[in-house]
Amino acid sequence: MKNISSIFKLLALTAALQYGFKPVFASSDEVKDKFELTYKVSASDKLVLNMYDSDLQINTWKSNEVKLTGEIIISNGSKEDIDKILAAFKNPKVEQGGGSIEINTVFSEGTIKIMGFYEKTKLTTGESVSTSSFKATYAIWVPESIAFNLKSKYNSVKSASLLGSIDFDLYNVDVEMGDFGDKSVFETKYSTVNAGKGKDAKFNIYDSKFVFDELNKVIVTSKYSKFTSKSINLLVLDSYNDTYNIENLKGVDMDAKYTTLNAKGTSNLGKFTLYNCNVEVGSFAKVEFDSKYSEFDAASVGSFAIKTSYNDAYTINELNDITCENSKYNKFHLGTVSSSVNLPSCYDSEISVQKIAPTFTSFKGDFKYGSVKLNVDPALNYRLICNSTYGKINYPRERFKNRPLVYIEKDSKIELDCSTSTDAKCEFNFIAYDLNFTIQ
Repeated sequence: MKNISSIFKLLALTAALQYGFKPVFASSDEVKDKFELTYKVSASDKLVLNMYDSDLQINTWKSNEVKLTGEIIISNGSKEDIDKILAAFKNPKVEQGGGSIEINTVFSEGTIKIMGFYEKTKLTTGESVSTSSFKATYAIWVPESIAFNLKSKYNSVKSASLLGSIDFDLYNVDVEMGDFGDKSVFETKYSTVNAGKGKDAKFNIYDSKFVFDELNKVIVTSKYSKFTSKSINLLVLDSYNDTYNIENLKGVDMDAKYTTLNAKGTSNLGKFTLYNCNVEVGSFAKVEFDSKYSEFDAASVGSFAIKTSYNDAYTINELNDITCENSKYNKFHLGTVSSSVNLPSCYDSEISVQKIAPTFTSFKGDFKYGSVKLNVDPALNYRLICNSTYGKINYPRERFKNRPLVYIEKDSKIELDCSTSTDAKCEFNFIAYDLNFTIQ
C-alpha cells in the first residue's frame, strides 16, 4: 500500500505540473537597497556606460569626477537569492585607463526555463537565482564636456545637456535630453529620442523617432523612421520608407525610396535621387534631380537640372530655368518661369506653365505624345520655330500677321517659323510628334 500511495502522489505532482502549477518557494518581504560610487577622471577622458533594462538619469557638473548611484527593489525571493542579486547589482564592472573609463551596470544575463516551467536567472557573477522580481534605476553625474558613449537597451533615459560629443547606441530606448556636442553619433533601433540643439551629427537608425531643435550637418542612414527638426544646415540622407519634417532646411543631399520630406526655408543646393517619394520644400537656388514615381512640390527653384525622370509629378510656383535630359510619363505644373525650359527628350509628358515672364529667353524640346501649354506674357516678343508631325500647334496668329511667316503643311506635317518682332530675343524652338502644343 505504501508503494501505491507513493505512485499516486507522483501522478498528482505530474498532473499539477502539466496544467501550469509551480512549486511554492520561500519568499521574503520587499527589499530596497542602493549604492554610490565615485571615479576620478580628466576633462579629456571618454566615458562608456552600459545599461540594460534599467532607467537612467544623466546629470552634469563642474567636477572632474564621475559619480554613479543605483537603487533596486527586489521582491519574491529567498534571502539567499536576494543577497546574490544585491552583490551583483552593487558591484558594477569598471575598467579605467588609457584615457577612458568603462562602467558596465548589467548584472543579469537573463532568465532561462528548466524543464519548461522552472525559471532561473543567471547573474554576471556566475551565480544563478530563482526568478525574483527586481527593478534597478541609476543616476550618473558626469563632467559636462566629457565624451560620452552610452550603450543602452530596454529602458528610459533622461539627460541634461551634454556639451561633449556623444555616441548613443540604443535599442528600444526612450530618451529625453538637452543639447549635445559636435560630431555626435546616434545608432538606434525601435527607439525615441527628443533632444535640443546639436552641431554635426551622424545617425544610423531603424524604426525610430527623432525630434531635435537646431542641427548643422546631419548624415542619416535610416529605415522606417520619423525625423523632425527645427533647423538643419545640411541634410545628407540615405533613406527607406521614412518621414522627415524640417522647419528650416538650408541644403539637402537625398537618396531615398518610399520616403516623405516636408521642409520649409531657403536652401542653396538640393540633390535628389528618388524612387516613389514625396518631397515638399521651400526655396532652392539650385536643384539636381534623378527620379522615378515621385512627387516634387516647391515654392521656388532657381536652376532645376533633371537627369532622368520617369512617371513623376512636379509643382513649382516660381522657376528661373529647368532642364530635363530624359522625361517619360511626367507632369510638370509650373507657375512663373522667368528664363528658360529645355526638354531634349520628352515622351508622353504633360507640361503646363501658368506664366512665361517677359524676361524669358528660350524654350527648346523634342517631344513625342503628350501636351504643352504655355501662357506667355503679352509684353514678350518671341520667335516661334517648330517641326511637327501629327498633333496640333495652337498659337496666337494675330501676333504674327504683319511678320514674315513660313508655314508648310503636308502629309500631317507642319513646319513653322515666325516672329512677333524683328528684334525678338526669345525663341521657342521644338520638334514634335503627335503633340498638342498651345501658346496663349
